Amino acid sequence: METVKQELEELSKAYRDTPENEEQTLIPFVKKLLKLPMKERQKLLPDIRELQWIKNSKGNFKSMTYCDRDRSHFLAAVQFVCANKREIDMAYHINFDLICKVLPLYCPTWFTDFINEDKSWSNRGLKKEITGWAAGLFETLQPTTEELLSLQKEMIQVFTSSYTRVRRTGRHALFRQSQGKISCFSSAACST
Repeated sequence: METVKQELEELSKAYRDTPENEEQTLIPFVKKLLKLPMKERQKLLPDIRELQWIKNSKGNFKSMTYCDRDRSHFLAAVQFVCANKREIDMAYHINFDLICKVLPLYCPTWFTDFINEDKSWSNRGLKKEITGWAAGLFETLQPTTEELLSLQKEMIQVFTSSYTRVRRTGRHALFRQSQGKISCFSSAACST
């Protein structure tokens, strides 16, 4: 276990957040951790929390600052596979693309509840990123009017969620995508 802790420290301090590093450094380390039982992975949580902070001291003056963005992304992904729902406190540092790479390797039973829990302050950033990504899909995939209508109820729920900043952007993308063929997106019946 000490070698895993040492590797965690070395990798987190040297990590630079790039797609190449995700594939060559972060994902292999996550896979290595997933070979350990959950009880063993949970023993890394104090080290993860310690590595979040950069400590400085000059004489009698001591200070702590939060780690840089690269390290926080690395530690958040590691914490995701080591913690349970109660213990995870770095979820707002995990971006959607990274979650898409980690979830096929490890999807905790609490993940759906965590994402859908409106009371959780730590998942707001991820929810915004997911809804922004979904709105972008409409432009990329170019769904038909029938496909849009079949998903209408779900889209209304997503784009009116209290934590989505892309509500207007998503609706605008839907209207643009439908090219005026759909005249409303309310819970009432839509006309085409």
